Amino acid sequence: GAMFETDLLNQLQTSRYIENGDIDVRTHLANLVVIKERLAEIGFPVSDTSFASYIRTSMSLATSFKPLFTTLATASRTAGKPTTSDQLIWHLTDEANSNAIESNINKQHEAMLSAHTKSKGDSSNFKGKPKGKGKSKDGRHCGNCDKDGHMDDQCFSEGGGMAGKAPKWWVKKNGGKSKGKGKG
Repeated sequence: GAMFETDLLNQLQTSRYIENGDIDVRTHLANLVVIKERLAEIGFPVSDTSFASYIRTSMSLATSFKPLFTTLATASRTAGKPTTSDQLIWHLTDEANSNAIESNINKQHEAMLSAHTKSKGDSSNFKGKPKGKGKSKDGRHCGNCDKDGHMDDQCFSEGGGMAGKAPKWWVKKNGGKSKGKGKG
């Protein structure tokens, strides 16, 4: 009995919640409650004040909960009553839920922003003629006619890979003129 009691008390005293660790806050707190209940079952009840202290100590490495502990301590001093373990568990669980919701919202916003940024800069969505001089956004530049949007092997101008195979719209648009390097 005494060994088991000592082991359980040691677990209660040394248990620590680690942010982004293997278990979430709710599971950590539930584990502490189970240890407290086992101690009570074997005739070694833990006072509520001590249990609340063990909870606070177990959460000491979790920096995101420090503002909550400061607020609860201030409220406790103002009210002249200690925060009970049930109140502490409720507030910690509520804070963990709020943090999880905020984290999910932030992840959704990041995903939407990332998708929006990619669509703005994605050249595969580019329609129409490239504006101005220089290389096209899709990186294709014809060395035959010196235009963007296609390569030499796709060029309809004289000297290009498709010379003499131009569709009617291209011939009409270009007035039948060949603008390859062979013409000056």
